[in-house]
Amino acid sequence: MFGLVAGMAFFLEAGNGANFSLVPHVHPHANGIVSGCTGASGNFGGIIFAIIFRYNGKDYAKTFWIIGVMTIGINLALSWIRPIPKGQIGGH
Repeated sequence: MFGLVAGMAFFLEAGNGANFSLVPHVHPHANGIVSGCTGASGNFGGIIFAIIFRYNGKDYAKTFWIIGVMTIGINLALSWIRPIPKGQIGGH
């Protein structure tokens, strides 16, 4: 069991690192602001999801459905943000 948990922790942290390694490439001139917003939204998401799990008890299907709907809504709300133009540093 310990090996399973250790392996899971390794791959979860690798995925987390892969996500956060993309942060400096979003907008190189506003690296601090983007990093701060990313960290703050990660903490906020952890708190919100913990509250959702707490108040839905053992109804895990409903909990994951709520989290999925929230994720889709947030992605749709942020989809209007355009990528970096080609002329700026970091644009391709």
